[in-house]
Amino acid sequence: MKTKKFYFIHIFQDSIDDQIKQSEQLEEKFDELLKKKRDLESRINRIPTRGLTNTDRQLLDVLEREIDRVEQQISSVKLELRKMNIIRTH
Repeated sequence: MKTKKFYFIHIFQDSIDDQIKQSEQLEEKFDELLKKKRDLESRINRIPTRGLTNTDRQLLDVLEREIDRVEQQISSVKLELRKMNIIRTH
């Protein structure tokens, strides 16, 4: 009987350790994505608003699409963190 109890506790602890590791990885990814979004926004803000060349427009387009992609990833990570009760839903 003692062996079963120890086995259960061991499995339970492994599960907790896995959840902690997963939450840390998600939080790290979240931070990286936020930094990437800030960097992209900073690059967009450096593009002159007047007299855009075709190259400037193309760059702006690429950066805006990349921001959209990063925002989708941020939303996915936030959803996973909510599922794990790491961040509040409101």
